[in-house]
Order: sequence, then C-alpha cells, then structure tokens
Amino acid sequence: MEPFDTPEIIVTTRLVLRGSLPSDLPILYDHVFSDGAVMRHAFTGAPLSLPQATDFFENNFDHKACGTKLGVLTDRATTEVLGFAGLLPCDVLGAADYEIGFILRRAAWGHGYATEIGMGQLEYGFSTKGCRRLLAQVSPQNNASISVLQKIGMKFLRTVETHERGTRLVYVAHNHGLLPNRGAS
Repeated sequence: MEPFDTPEIIVTTRLVLRGSLPSDLPILYDHVFSDGAVMRHAFTGAPLSLPQATDFFENNFDHKACGTKLGVLTDRATTEVLGFAGLLPCDVLGAADYEIGFILRRAAWGHGYATEIGMGQLEYGFSTKGCRRLLAQVSPQNNASISVLQKIGMKFLRTVETHERGTRLVYVAHNHGLLPNRGAS
C-alpha cells in the first residue's frame, strides 16, 4: 500500500475517508465496481464496465479532497481500500442538499464500517460543512443500508423515482442546532 498522498477528509476510530489517487481505480474496479453483489443496489443496480468505472471515478471522486465528492474509504490501521463514501450534492427534494453514501467491498461487509462512516459523514456534514440537513437515497431492497441509516438516526422521508437510479427511499437527518450551522443546506 502506498502512503496517503491526499488529505484525509473524515477520520473515525477505524476508518479514513480520503481524497482519491489514480492507483485507487484498479482496486475499486476489482472489488467494488465490477462486483455484481456489491453493485446490485448502487446506482443503476449493475456492475460497471472498466470504461464506465473509469469515467465515474474521474468525474465523481474527490481528487482534491474538497469533501463534497466521493472519497476512498480505507482501513485506518492497514490503509486497505474498503470502498468509497462521501457527501455528494443532491437535489432530489428540489433544494441544494448533500447526500451521504457508502459502498463497501464484500470483504468489508458485516464489520460495522457502514455505520461508522455514516456517523462520520453526518458529523462532518453538520460540523464541518454546516449543513442544516443531510439526505441518503437507498434502494428499497437494500435492507442492510436501510438498517444502517436508521441506526445512525436518519428518518424515512419519502419515496422518489429518479431517471438515474430508479426508485429510491429518501432518508433525512437534521442539524437541530447541536452542531455549528454555517448556513449551507
């Protein structure tokens, strides 16, 4: 594993969400983007081809570690790539919001990483980015992620139909003044 060449965005007890490096793409492709079990509830519900994954990586990942794109999720102790997560701009409710998200390689399932990075994203979005609310969109069939969203305190708001992702359940968490609010949605 190479040392971190990009700033850390979110650090939790066991995880680091960091900016992406070109060397992350082959790992993410092998263990996330091309894995049908991992991708069945993400995006269009199907694995990505290498050209699709490359385009997605180049256009949606946080190569500058700004904190409002997808970052690479790693094990804090070993730096092993576990998947990706991050705040993304989201207008599914007709406002300028951010959504949290996490997609983990199969070997990372069942270890509590989704809950840990979900909580980290909420704290980051509220305390660092000053968001008033954060959203999450989840496939109605993705019971594991629904459970995580409920565990981290997000509440079901409504069901939406999107062209890009199909039917999604929208969950919301509000910053009720417990953390600084810098005026962002």
